[in-house]
Amino acid sequence: MKILFFSDIHGIYKNLNYLISLDKKIYFDKVICLGDLYSYGINSDLKHYISNEHVYGFLNSFKDRLICMKGNNDFNSNIKQFDKYYKLEVDGLNMFISHGNIYNMYNNYDYFKDNILIYGHEHIPYIRFFNNTYFINVGSISLPRGESNYSFGIYNNYNFYLYDIDGNIIDKCNFKEEINDD
Repeated sequence: MKILFFSDIHGIYKNLNYLISLDKKIYFDKVICLGDLYSYGINSDLKHYISNEHVYGFLNSFKDRLICMKGNNDFNSNIKQFDKYYKLEVDGLNMFISHGNIYNMYNNYDYFKDNILIYGHEHIPYIRFFNNTYFINVGSISLPRGESNYSFGIYNNYNFYLYDIDGNIIDKCNFKEEINDD
């Protein structure tokens, strides 16, 4: 199963066409947005790329494959969103997805022990293994923080990759190798 993960659009459509073209090349079985869909008065030098209507159209184009989490900035969404977390079983793995403001590597992580927690919220991509649990932050497709670039994640056949929109691998892991090492 091929799954696309992205987060923190904040109404900025600048990089969404990149994800559409990627889906045309790869075709993802699931498309997962980790929250913070729309803009509610964000002050950014990207404000000429802000269009909540464009973001809605983008998300709606994946409606049969879309799983969407509710972010801390999602107040009135016309897209069905799951609150707190959602469990996804893929290839025998328990993947929990969340926006990241409630569940992350620093807060409320005990429930996800021995599993995988995938989230956004921090706008900084990373993969960490702590407390026998994978914590994967896909960063932000629209508003990266720190020294990070626009980013997203792809899961395929026990492999998880974090990419920037230039196609560079930021980080990666293979869950099957880790499972077989135990």
